[in-house]
Amino acid sequence: MRKNLVTSFFCGLLLGWFPIFSQDSTSFRVISTSLESNIGFASQSTPFWFRVNQYATVPNKLPILSVRAARQATQSFKKNANWRWAYGAEAVVNAGAESNMVLPEIYTALRYKVWELYVGRRKETFGLCDSTLGTGSYAWSGNALPMPKLVLQIPQYTPVPYTKGWLVFKGHYAHSWFGENQYVSHHFLHQKTLHLRLGKAKSRFKWHGGFTHQVQWGGIANYDASSVANGNKFPSNLRAYGYVVTGLGGVVGQVKGFNAFDSTNRVGNHLGTIDMGVEIDLKRSRLFIYRQNIFEDGSLYYLNSISDGLHGISFTNLFAKREKGKLSIQKVLFEFLNTRSQGGREFNTKPGGKLGNDNYFNHQQFRDGWTYQGRIIGTPFITNRFDTKKKFQENGLYNGFESANNNRVRVYHVGVQGYFGEDVEFLSKISYSQNYGTYGHPYLSEPRQYSGLVQVMGKLPYLGGLQWTAAAAWDYGGLYEDSFGLQIGVRKNWRK
Repeated sequence: MRKNLVTSFFCGLLLGWFPIFSQDSTSFRVISTSLESNIGFASQSTPFWFRVNQYATVPNKLPILSVRAARQATQSFKKNANWRWAYGAEAVVNAGAESNMVLPEIYTALRYKVWELYVGRRKETFGLCDSTLGTGSYAWSGNALPMPKLVLQIPQYTPVPYTKGWLVFKGHYAHSWFGENQYVSHHFLHQKTLHLRLGKAKSRFKWHGGFTHQVQWGGIANYDASSVANGNKFPSNLRAYGYVVTGLGGVVGQVKGFNAFDSTNRVGNHLGTIDMGVEIDLKRSRLFIYRQNIFEDGSLYYLNSISDGLHGISFTNLFAKREKGKLSIQKVLFEFLNTRSQGGREFNTKPGGKLGNDNYFNHQQFRDGWTYQGRIIGTPFITNRFDTKKKFQENGLYNGFESANNNRVRVYHVGVQGYFGEDVEFLSKISYSQNYGTYGHPYLSEPRQYSGLVQVMGKLPYLGGLQWTAAAAWDYGGLYEDSFGLQIGVRKNWRK
């Protein structure tokens, strides 16, 4: 039965069977359909850069045979082209050491001019960064399976009225559901982002700024939460939602379900980034410099965690050429991620206290931490304890309920993208991390870790143009098991 369902889903994607729209009243246009197959092997567990920031579609163990099919479509209403429907779906089936089926995308959307309302799962990242060559955005990197959401957004930069295009903005407002978890169930996600750009599209300098804000809130504790909740239930009424959206602290008794923890900290688990950057047009190339400032409990307000953040600089060659027998660099990226400070070791909530010990991606109430279905939602360099060596999973080396056993890190990262000859593209990432555990359970050995990836891509003159890929990835160091892996695959795209 399961096999029949999987087969039907894949056939539906490829043949266009999606009974969501009525074609009598709309003009239907398929954007893209793709079918891809990959085979991967590894000496130990799946290497870091094969599995992270892949929306949980790559298992932790190899070998695997992976097949994925995807389809995206949009259509305009004949009577009013300002209104459009859209949908997207992607299915991934893995067979091997860890077999599973994953749906990283399945959504439907209604669009009106610059606005979009969608419901479902969608592959997304938020924050100023380079999602192709970089380490991933701090708070929302694409490392976990996309959550089911209800979203109202302006997804593309849109001019602010009366600014003649000098000021543009984009943003979104979302509600989502975490579902069943080990420690807390039926809790919610509140998420919003806003990003501005000062400077026209053709301006030499373009200044970027914005924020991302995520909150875990509501729900029921599956553990004895008498010290941090009332009756094992976290505040979830409308007034509590107001505190969630604004980030203001509450007072015990003001809201049903409040306790001392909510009033001394915040209602829910808040985290996010304040982003800034500048884009410089150098005529034949482009320079992009950015920083994501991290916030969790207010330490950033006092600037005692200001050294923490994701720092990046990318150089793009706008005239990279594909020439026979020559190597051409299209883009080079350098990133530095620092999360060691966290406002200091002490968590001080007394009058005049400056908080601290932010304990990134962990939380005393929401004990599953900043995870979804067992995967870290944010940067993968803050590690889930189950991904590290077994000695770091032993009792005494982490707080018994914390998912992130290593959230104080320094990461130095390089990414390169370009062409070799006329037909081959390449991409490479190399990361070096220094890992210090957490303030509560520091790593005395301070393990160092190297992780790398080299990927090449090209085209085959078969079936109207197949794409081939080949990649190698490796881990070497003290944090993960040493591993080396290979992956090859083919892909076919159809567009109308």
